[in-house]
Amino acid sequence: MKNPIHSVFLFIATILNMSVFLLCLNIDFFAFMLLMVYVGAIMILFLFIVMLLNIKIYERAAFFFKYLPASFIIIFLVILSNGMTLAEDLVYIKHDKYIFI
Repeated sequence: MKNPIHSVFLFIATILNMSVFLLCLNIDFFAFMLLMVYVGAIMILFLFIVMLLNIKIYERAAFFFKYLPASFIIIFLVILSNGMTLAEDLVYIKHDKYIFI
């Protein structure tokens, strides 16, 4: 991101997505506490600090593209490990006779 304020807003959006994920898992208390504590207090504080520091906007450096292939490999490995964990959980749920939906 070129603008640090946009980075803070995207971090707020990430926390909102985590809260929605927790709501889907029926963990309501932690979802609302995540919203109140992180978005309501800490992220707003970060936003004000970034705005008060008056950070200069800079252009992307050439070293950004140097690490791009490694980042794609790491992202692929994380997605692969999450998929394998999800597949193991689905097999466990399928063979568990005490699951009621």
